[in-house]
Amino acid sequence: MRWAALIVIAGSLILGCSQKTEKERAGKAPGMVISAAEAVSSLPCFKCHSYQKFSSTPQKGIFSHQIHTKKGYHCNQCHDFEAHKYMKINKDICGNCHNMKVIALKKTSMPSKFNHESHPKMFGCKECHPKTFVMKSGAAHITMKDINEGRFCGACHSGKVASPASDCEKCHKG
Repeated sequence: MRWAALIVIAGSLILGCSQKTEKERAGKAPGMVISAAEAVSSLPCFKCHSYQKFSSTPQKGIFSHQIHTKKGYHCNQCHDFEAHKYMKINKDICGNCHNMKVIALKKTSMPSKFNHESHPKMFGCKECHPKTFVMKSGAAHITMKDINEGRFCGACHSGKVASPASDCEKCHKG
């Protein structure tokens, strides 16, 4: 008798908790939009803002939405946002295709390593890209003269914002 009651209670809990009505399912927004067309049509942003701004022809060294949408990515895979309140970029997804940890700079006056993993913890992408560094591997030919004049790494590594460029062993291995 106890087993029968236990089975009835367990069965009703399992079936009762997992069964959703069609009305309940229809009322919920999808957790992840599955296609670029659905993403564009479902985002309220593009009711007022131009989608063309984000899908225009890529400019060399500047983040290209067009290249990424052609690869199958869409807005809500990379961006987490609430309209007119905040917008964050899911930087973890970049690492699926790009080396976002330590970047070896070989076209410099002296080979060095840049820790791309630690910098985004302190700064957003727009603080460095594209005005200080274009987003293209091998595009910058960095010299110590450039750095000492406040270009490239020297934009921060002047001793005022971050450690001075004269602290060589941070980037260059002897």
